[in-house]
Amino acid sequence: MATSGEEIILGGKVYRDVRSIGSGAMARAYAATLDVYPVVIKRLSDRWQTDSPDAESFRKESTVLRTLNAAEDE
Repeated sequence: MATSGEEIILGGKVYRDVRSIGSGAMARAYAATLDVYPVVIKRLSDRWQTDSPDAESFRKESTVLRTLNAAEDE
């Protein structure tokens, strides 16, 4: 993942001003800008298996947050 102030491309989208804002037991969080919108990117730690129940919980959290953000934009 990028260091402070860099750009990264995820899923074809360019995230700018990427900077680490913290980490926890499951993931590291980054603040960034997508177009003009502030966003948070959470990257699952490499130590978690992608098919584990914990990883599934992480994906569900992501889906819920995307849904809430989309509803807020309406």
